[in-house]
Amino acid sequence: MRQALAVAALLAATATARAQTTAAPPEATAWKFSVSFEDDVDGKIFDEWKGRLQTASQLLFDLTEGQFWFAEVTLEDKTTRGRIFVPAGHLDREVLKDVEAMGLAMMGGTSLWKIKMVAHPDGHPGRTWTLGTVVVHELGHAVFGQLDERDSTQKGWECPDCIMGSDPRKLCGKDTHKGTAPTKSCKELIAEKVPGVRFPNPKWKAGGKAPKVKFTVTDRGPNDLPPEFAPFTPEEAKVVKEMAARGRALSIKVAFQGDVDAGRLGDWKNRVAELDALLRLHTKEQFFIAEAVVEDKCEAGDITIEKGCEGDDATVLKSNPDTMFVKNEKGWLTVGTIPAWNFARYLLPDWLKIAESSADCVECFFNSRIWDGRTKPGVCDGKTHRGGGKSCGELLAEEWKDAGVVPPETVKTPKPMPATRYRIVDNK
Repeated sequence: MRQALAVAALLAATATARAQTTAAPPEATAWKFSVSFEDDVDGKIFDEWKGRLQTASQLLFDLTEGQFWFAEVTLEDKTTRGRIFVPAGHLDREVLKDVEAMGLAMMGGTSLWKIKMVAHPDGHPGRTWTLGTVVVHELGHAVFGQLDERDSTQKGWECPDCIMGSDPRKLCGKDTHKGTAPTKSCKELIAEKVPGVRFPNPKWKAGGKAPKVKFTVTDRGPNDLPPEFAPFTPEEAKVVKEMAARGRALSIKVAFQGDVDAGRLGDWKNRVAELDALLRLHTKEQFFIAEAVVEDKCEAGDITIEKGCEGDDATVLKSNPDTMFVKNEKGWLTVGTIPAWNFARYLLPDWLKIAESSADCVECFFNSRIWDGRTKPGVCDGKTHRGGGKSCGELLAEEWKDAGVVPPETVKTPKPMPATRYRIVDNK
């Protein structure tokens, strides 16, 4: 759980699939979120996860001195839209020795946080990371945007008294925090982020019981379509038609020039969902991907994976060994292993017809000219923009004025657009 989680925490804006259920913001102590399984699971799995999440809620309640817990959790199968989701085939997957990852937190600290459980969330027999602890650790990344506090590729990070470090039953405070990343303790960072939270909590009495979690289960049958593939409702179709006329609802085709299996097609379906999440997040739901097709043995699409570059070992294009992706007259040509957050740095400015106006602006995800790990995930506005020229928020509003777009920072409560619908075509 070390290297993969450290990378996931540092890249807190990693792209992710958009959740169907609206999660409570961090300042709401009683959390509401969804858990989904891409596989078709049975009642035993749902019951197992109910127990795991109730235990995790109690652990969170104890660590935060009664200030956070799970209020309502929706469990559903045959979808990846949950805030916490388990990809197909990963329900009982063992933790790989060379990766040691059980979960990956993405979009940490934003309203579209996501947790991908890539191995069994109770770890290996005999380990201390067991029932509920992994979930709470990942929620630390996802909801609060916290970093891993354990040594990985960076030495000196280790915090032995924290669930973000080495001890799954503690949360470090000012007097117990050790390590160099971050420089402040987890309790201090949470208190800074969430108004009204105090450590120590004067109202806390050790041994208190967290409220019982209210669970809602959606168990889809073998003939039920996953929601990602179901038709739009009449109301959704009306919104999509209106937004498409304004250029704000996109239709995207991903084409594999080669012949790939269903798993690889599904991977890119999820990657499009991650791109959609970034698009919605950075424009405050003013743009979104309405429909997406993923097809193999197809010559070209808006995004085309070059033949021979579909595998996990593909790092550059065969037709251009100096790059991983390039734009041509038909769209973007790429390889099959580009992380969505990286690809989005070039795709989103292209789709939105804007580009960062200053090479000095490190506050903006859209500034590809200085990309060296310094740029931050977001659309710069009048307050955060650095250097000359206009902010990306201002440029976006000017470019799309006739389409009704306003600077993202002025959107206080985004109106959710319909979720993306997908079609996968596996040509034989």
